Amino acid sequence: MADRKKIVYVDMDNVLVDFQSGIDAMQDVITSEYDGRIDEVPHIFAHMKPLPGAVEAYRALCEKYDCYILSTSPWSNPTAASDKFAWVKKYLGDVAHKRLILSHHKNLNRGDYLIDDRPNKCGADEFEGEVIAFGSEQFCEKYDCYILSTSPWSNPTAASDKFDWVKKYLGDAAHKRLILSHHKNLNRGDYLIDDRPNKCGADKFEGEVIAFGSEQFPNWDSVLSYLLK
Repeated sequence: MADRKKIVYVDMDNVLVDFQSGIDAMQDVITSEYDGRIDEVPHIFAHMKPLPGAVEAYRALCEKYDCYILSTSPWSNPTAASDKFAWVKKYLGDVAHKRLILSHHKNLNRGDYLIDDRPNKCGADEFEGEVIAFGSEQFCEKYDCYILSTSPWSNPTAASDKFDWVKKYLGDAAHKRLILSHHKNLNRGDYLIDDRPNKCGADKFEGEVIAFGSEQFPNWDSVLSYLLK
């Protein structure tokens, strides 16, 4: 048993799957009937796309670990289970053959690691192995992080919309850490991760500019590998 591969479970929604892409694709059919329970919209899971880099990351994990997808299927959504099976077959193929597990009790699965964006839900908090909280503040534990963005001058709602977005998706990790400026070079710092390294003063930034979307840094996996090494 010394050669046993460690078991890794990977959640689907907001880990492998871009949940928001399903919402965007079905805006015309989502009605007030589903307020507060979007995951119960029939066929919404069928329209979801993979998160950038997620498929590649799962395949890479499979080379070292015994990997499974461990997700829930909303009880009141009649198509969720079949849609999730179809999603795994479409995007992961043979590498995930018969490796999708749908359960509301993730603690009943034996394993070494669970990668999940909701580490306190559906039994994840009682999982016997290590729970890796996807989207957590791990990055901010090593660095003093801020969001540095611009706010289009002629868009009257851009600033407030960006503040709302940060509060909604980043929460306490980014509390009062959004900076809106058209002169990024006036901010002191060591690193600037930006997809437009020659705009809004980024080319004059005092520290190192990481050109997001470039050949060297095509996605977040490459950025994290560089900064968390």
